[in-house]
Amino acid sequence: MNQPSIPEPEQQESEPKEENPVDERLVKQWNLLMPAVTWVMAMIGSFWLPAPPGLITEDTKVMVSFAKYLATISTGIMVLPILKWSSRKHVWLWGKVAAIASVLSVAAFFSYQQLEETWTVKHDGELIYIGGVVKQEVAEFIRVYHPSKEELLDSAGWDPARVWTQESIQHHRLMLSAVYVLGIPLFVIT
Repeated sequence: MNQPSIPEPEQQESEPKEENPVDERLVKQWNLLMPAVTWVMAMIGSFWLPAPPGLITEDTKVMVSFAKYLATISTGIMVLPILKWSSRKHVWLWGKVAAIASVLSVAAFFSYQQLEETWTVKHDGELIYIGGVVKQEVAEFIRVYHPSKEELLDSAGWDPARVWTQESIQHHRLMLSAVYVLGIPLFVIT
């Protein structure tokens, strides 16, 4: 008895996929943008200050990863408006964006430097965070003798927790790290 056989599937010629012009343009722009981004990041790295003390430790590698994430996302997000508003009539818009980002990145740079100078003390090649709120038992000493922050730390055995509250030290550390990390996307946008 002849059993019916299952018919072989017909060989269909695969039709070439139609490229979406937007996708093709996006890939082309991205490929042009990546060398420029690499160059920009190299330029930023050539003058940007080292990370604040304690930012790059085993416990805080997440902050460094977050900074890299912000730089990458900032770059990626800029691709879409660049594609949409890339005509000559939008040059003024990009000029404004660049000017605003430039002003903000310069402000972030100098803010970081000023905060680092105010909220840290160098000792034996290390930066030590100091707080903004002195402990009650130290306040009278400061009122009478008016010591510098270095003199305060020296008299406290270079332990800032003996002079300032732990909360104020932690606040300064986090704020300095935030200014550092959030400044990176501004430089990328510029």
